[in-house]
Amino acid sequence: MKKFLKAILVSVFAMSAFASCNTNKEVMPSVNPDLVPKALIVALPKAELSRSVEGGLDDIATPEYSNVTVVLSDKGDNVIIHEWADLAEMTMTIPNVVKPEKVQVLVNVPAAQLAIVKAATVQSEITAALSAIVVAEQNKEPKPAVLGTSPYYTSAQQTTYVGLAEGDAITFVDASAVIPSYNKAVVVLKSITSRFEIGTITPGTGLVSVEIEKVFFNNYFGEMAGSGVVNLGTDLWLAGSADPVAIAPWAMITGQSTLDLGSNVYAFQTFAGNLIPQVIFRVSGVLLKGYQLADGTGFNATANTPFTGKYITINGFKTGTGTSLEALVAHTIYSINALTVLPSNIDGKANRTEIGFAVEITVKKWSKETLTPEIQ
Repeated sequence: MKKFLKAILVSVFAMSAFASCNTNKEVMPSVNPDLVPKALIVALPKAELSRSVEGGLDDIATPEYSNVTVVLSDKGDNVIIHEWADLAEMTMTIPNVVKPEKVQVLVNVPAAQLAIVKAATVQSEITAALSAIVVAEQNKEPKPAVLGTSPYYTSAQQTTYVGLAEGDAITFVDASAVIPSYNKAVVVLKSITSRFEIGTITPGTGLVSVEIEKVFFNNYFGEMAGSGVVNLGTDLWLAGSADPVAIAPWAMITGQSTLDLGSNVYAFQTFAGNLIPQVIFRVSGVLLKGYQLADGTGFNATANTPFTGKYITINGFKTGTGTSLEALVAHTIYSINALTVLPSNIDGKANRTEIGFAVEITVKKWSKETLTPEIQ
């Protein structure tokens, strides 16, 4: 009888244990692989940047990498900041990271904004920092200043770049031979600015010669946020050689956008938006006899007449299809090729709309897009 009871008890305990095991299996939650910490490998791309030229040639270059940070965001837009450990390496590995919602890579961030980015805890703080970047920080001299020495970085290569990977762009990759498992985010860098490039101007009918003295950029956003508009009206421009002190001349960048040594181009980076800039040349030259400038000066029936300190105002642009340019797009080059001007385009004052004109441009993604200025 005792043996029988013992056998029953053993059987009951065994069934209980079996039921318990089955119950545990049924309620055990499945593990979301996205919540398992892994190594995150961020690959910094060699973005193709075009430097457009008058002849329509393009040159592929790698951006200068400085002040690089990686921003990891969760669904609540909380962020964790990682400084790029070694800029000599094109990839960076961050260990023990739960798959983020977004991976953002910031390149060439100005020092003032970089300090804010490094201290950020939410995405809105980073957005505010980038919005405060000023246009002067996006226009730098070539580094070094002599084309052909290595490394050579144009102002386009030194602008601030933002790369963003989100959703499916952040993937799990089986690389058990190297790391048991890791997340991978590949970003495509894009400049936060658009870029204007102008080559030479040539004399048309009625002009013996015309030379650029200075080039000015007018009517543009001073800050990335779309604020701080820089726009000087006609009354702030003086006739002759004097220029307004409130605006600095657009610097000529020697060899900035050509494969050939010694070529010149004027280049300026500005922020995207619906504000269409003006390009203002201060010029000198020689007027052909029998012609006069737009302001009525220079006429001589028997002899050619020299002039200096006059202005040409470009206040509009058309694409190759004839469509007027109504907004600027970031990471886009607007290239004005050789421009032919007439005496009627040259005035004693800058920024007079009745004298200004629109030109055709070529438009391309950092990469070249050509626009045509229109003369009115």
